[in-house]
Amino acid sequence: MLSFGPQENFWEMGDTGPCGPCTEIHYDLAGGVGAPQLVELWNLVFMQHNREADGSLQPLPQRHVDTGMGLERLLAVLQGRRSTYDTDLFSPLLNAIHQGCGAPPYSGRVGAADEGHTDTAYRVVADHIRTLSICIADGVAPGMSGAPLVLRRILRRAVRFSTELLRAPPGFLGSLVPVVVETLILPPSISLSESPRQVSPGRPRVEVQSGLVAFDTSSALSAASREVLIQNCRGTQPRYWIWMGEGGAPSRETQLQPCPAPIQIASLVSEDEAAFLASLQRGRRIIERTLRRLGPSDVFPAEVAWSLSLSGNLGLPLDLVELMLEEKGVQLDSAGLERLAQEEAQHRARQAEPVQEQGLRLDVHALGELQRQGVPPTDDSPKYNYSLRPSGGYEFGTCEAQVLQLYTEDGTAVASVGEGQRCGLLLDKTNFYAEQGGQASDRGYLVRVGLQDVLFPVARAQVCGGFILHEVAAPECLKVGDQVQLHVDEAWRLSCMEKHTAVHLLNWALRQTLGPGTEQRGSHLNPEWLRFDVATQAPLTPEQLRAVEGTVQKAVGQDEAVYVEEVALARTARVPGLRSLDEVHWGSPRGGGCLPGPPPSPPLRPLNRPVPSHCQVYPDPVRVVSVGVPVAQALNPASQAALQTSVELCCGTHLLRTGALGDLVIIGERQLAKGTTRLLAITGEQAQQAREVGQSLAQEVEAAAARLSQGSRDVVEAQRLSKDMGRLTDAVDTAVMPQWQRRELQATLKALRRRANTAVRKLEMGQAAQKTQELLQRHSEGPLIVDTVYAESLSVLVKVVRQLCKQAPSTSVLLLSPQPLGQVLCACQVAQSATPAFTAEAWALAVCSHMGGKAWGSRVVAQGTGSTADLDAALSTARAYALNKL
Repeated sequence: MLSFGPQENFWEMGDTGPCGPCTEIHYDLAGGVGAPQLVELWNLVFMQHNREADGSLQPLPQRHVDTGMGLERLLAVLQGRRSTYDTDLFSPLLNAIHQGCGAPPYSGRVGAADEGHTDTAYRVVADHIRTLSICIADGVAPGMSGAPLVLRRILRRAVRFSTELLRAPPGFLGSLVPVVVETLILPPSISLSESPRQVSPGRPRVEVQSGLVAFDTSSALSAASREVLIQNCRGTQPRYWIWMGEGGAPSRETQLQPCPAPIQIASLVSEDEAAFLASLQRGRRIIERTLRRLGPSDVFPAEVAWSLSLSGNLGLPLDLVELMLEEKGVQLDSAGLERLAQEEAQHRARQAEPVQEQGLRLDVHALGELQRQGVPPTDDSPKYNYSLRPSGGYEFGTCEAQVLQLYTEDGTAVASVGEGQRCGLLLDKTNFYAEQGGQASDRGYLVRVGLQDVLFPVARAQVCGGFILHEVAAPECLKVGDQVQLHVDEAWRLSCMEKHTAVHLLNWALRQTLGPGTEQRGSHLNPEWLRFDVATQAPLTPEQLRAVEGTVQKAVGQDEAVYVEEVALARTARVPGLRSLDEVHWGSPRGGGCLPGPPPSPPLRPLNRPVPSHCQVYPDPVRVVSVGVPVAQALNPASQAALQTSVELCCGTHLLRTGALGDLVIIGERQLAKGTTRLLAITGEQAQQAREVGQSLAQEVEAAAARLSQGSRDVVEAQRLSKDMGRLTDAVDTAVMPQWQRRELQATLKALRRRANTAVRKLEMGQAAQKTQELLQRHSEGPLIVDTVYAESLSVLVKVVRQLCKQAPSTSVLLLSPQPLGQVLCACQVAQSATPAFTAEAWALAVCSHMGGKAWGSRVVAQGTGSTADLDAALSTARAYALNKL
């Protein structure tokens, strides 16, 4: 046993947060022979402090021991292996990797000995496919933010190592999932396969077909093994497990919620692998083509790297792009990359309170010229060309179009644009959603047909008089008449689809909670959040906010189909409950643009009566979006279906099933004007994280309430509890969490802070009374008391001074209280008979200035702070000043 200080044995999660001393348990793999080979098996962290922003340590209200043991390292010790990769947790997986690719067998080399990094690639792939399999089984799929984004990067790193270093074929990673399942999930007596022919002899047969897991238990399978299977395979989607007895007859049936079947996990991994391989190959070609145009000393253009990155179009992480360039000995334009990142951040910040951005526009003269030339409005119907894959992911189609017109930044029509020019692009058709109806514009890129390796980034698309104008940065020449292929940013579009479907569900939930007369006053959505304005008689209560979220969650949990259909406008005129959002789509019959002029009022109305002629602004035919009920049924006046679910007229893009929404949390609420409430909400992974934050803060508030109920023995503990209440209040006020929960916690904390402050005052008054009596016993009656006394805070010291002067009204008092690290507190009060020649503020300032500090107060009472090692000199200064004035 060896003892070390905080430099070696003090665990911290970061610059701030819970922390504490730790005990590490190591094992010598060398067995005491020769040089030790230590591996850390266990770390016991005694969580007892919280590191504050100022670097100080404050005791945690609840303390515990956080234990972390390395399973793989423990197994290596038990199996007598020097490396965790030599244990039976990894060896089957490493063997499967060798059999599935063309690399030499794994030999365990590390560092410089691992020439070509082959063994490193083995370890990376093995580690990453285990992480991917378990995370997907737990309900986290590769995505674009939070934990899903981390998983996406892990998958792409695994793809690159497997294809470039191990020469693995496409689909290789997905083929490893059954091996992971067999080594991690199933007990040793059970073998997993999708075909009985693959099962090891003498082991129970396990079949996975379409979510049905069947175990042939005609061979020995203990009840304990069954229970292990059940516990290890619980997840989120209900399925049936059937235990097969003699002759294949079901012996019992149990409804569980197990993890997704391995075949589904493998399919999801393979889909992402294929998509990334395509992006990686195109990325390599773009990099090679760009390098051929650069001089020997040129840096790689930031714009090209950005277009390849996760923030751009192809989804290649920037660190991967930098690594690929480093391998070729090329330096990236880091300054330009930082500038682009800042512009992206500023763009997202502007979306927090969206205003009409001054982008490229077509003025009335440009529109008139297009009409004179007979150019038809842009066909944007391809924006609806997307579908669900069997795995649950979305597939977005591309669109081939012809360049009809190009515009410079000042709106001038030109026949071509050159390299580096920002321009407006008019096409005959597009699959980009142009900003309208409160939904943010798509972004993405286009390529010229026949020249796939030059990306033209599309920053946004907007509607101008029935035409869709694309804002494009041209890396090369682009001409009128060119044929192009358009690709939307799929992650961006999917996030907008989630938010738009969420807007409809939120609208429906508000009407369910507040009443059918509830009216929408506006909305806006982008990939990050959605904003919804609703007419209300009074602010929503926490109970109403929670009920609204619950209604949305129910629809999400039911994974209802979202039906969309174009119908004749006349069919929507007399449908009870159908909602029309005039701001969402009012425009040309082609659906591509909006009519000039302001939108009609009111912005939301039930169509249970004929639409007045002045409000007939929807196109004909019009798109109807219905959740859970086919459009034909929803539009049948006799069915009353539109009163039972969300049915709206809308031109936006939506999910095809509500389950992909994941969750919805209202994180903000404020009154815009009397009778109008603005709600801010998030969805998916962000919503789940917000709920976790809310739950964590609720637990902290509960713990603080318990501490307060126990009572405090001294002032310091009571003051610490009061400060903790203040910190909790600040955290609750600013956290991204459910608004209903924020309101409840704010009310609870307000009451707790009142109680805590009352407790502090009582303790301070009691302590001050005790110290007052001690000082009165030391000092006989006279015009002056100057002394030192220990007080935990300036507040206590002031109370002692006040009580002294109350009991001796003709006495002026100044007290100093030494604190740790040389700080000194000062408080004083001047007798009424001594003023105005003698003031407390001037007295405290004279003493605190002597100590290099500051003072503040009034003519009668003042306080201050300073630092000194010579208290006697400070007391002498205080006496001398007072005697001079008296």
